Amino acid sequence: MNISKLATPRAAGSVTCLATGTASTPRISGDGSTVAWNEQIGDNLEIVRYRDGVAEPITHNGTDDMHVQLSRDGQTLAWQRFNSEAGDPNGRWQVVVERDGEQQMVTDAASNSSEPVLSPDGQRVAWNNDVNGKGQDWRVQELASGVISDLTPEEGHSSAQGYTGDSQQLVWRTFWPGGSDVFSQMGRLTISPEDEITPAANQDASAIFFASTARGREDKDLYRVDVASQRVELISGEPGVDETWLHATPDGRTVVWSNYDKTGPDTDAQIVRWHDGKKSVLSEGDTLKGFPRVSDDGNKVVWMELDQTTGSTSVMQWSAG
Repeated sequence: MNISKLATPRAAGSVTCLATGTASTPRISGDGSTVAWNEQIGDNLEIVRYRDGVAEPITHNGTDDMHVQLSRDGQTLAWQRFNSEAGDPNGRWQVVVERDGEQQMVTDAASNSSEPVLSPDGQRVAWNNDVNGKGQDWRVQELASGVISDLTPEEGHSSAQGYTGDSQQLVWRTFWPGGSDVFSQMGRLTISPEDEITPAANQDASAIFFASTARGREDKDLYRVDVASQRVELISGEPGVDETWLHATPDGRTVVWSNYDKTGPDTDAQIVRWHDGKKSVLSEGDTLKGFPRVSDDGNKVVWMELDQTTGSTSVMQWSAG
């Protein structure tokens, strides 16, 4: 990566490889104690949990498990599992929650339930449901206090994005012709003619971070919108660089993302951390990098790397010095 072009310094701290080969899409608990990821083991995708320096698969079901999420303390996990016993010989994706070492499938409808998100306190889980199993319309559903509720209508396309830091609100994206907006149980949070890509809320959804190709720019840039005033602030807008796959801390002081540089002869992507208005690069090397996630204090970041030569994927972790 051309660091001088981006005028972005290298971050202090250390980078550790937690897994390599087929490991991908890591998540880190808010307290930084636990990391989990997908990994191809034999014929299936499994969930691997990394804690106290030990990586251990926690699924062994002869089917695919993926898209894992963790609670703040790392004790509760949620993910999607391919279930061929849901009344359809072709199978369906369903949501699994693990608490206290016990795994329970919490959806059983004859439709697909996928990409779950978990509240920081581990008490609520939401997911995307394709209504009739045909993938034409997507609604957001939530399990709270033992009850599953529809948060969006069956018609249209909505996608769960994540919970606020206080666990009180779920944030989702509803798509319109030519764009989308961000909502929570409190109502509409953004009013924009463009797409808000991978939105992330702060502690109480008073601010939303998102990527967008807004305002005539050709690449994706990062913005912060104050929900009350709808005032939009540009956080990062490097020319020729897609800034995407963002994640933010509950206090809004730290945002991480993937910088995908399209201006050079070779494809290049690095992980960038924005903290108190200052940017630094966490990663290095020529591998593609994406799906960063940051701990609540901003001092640990995990991401996935793809070696385009060998095809191997790795899970990396940066820790502040």
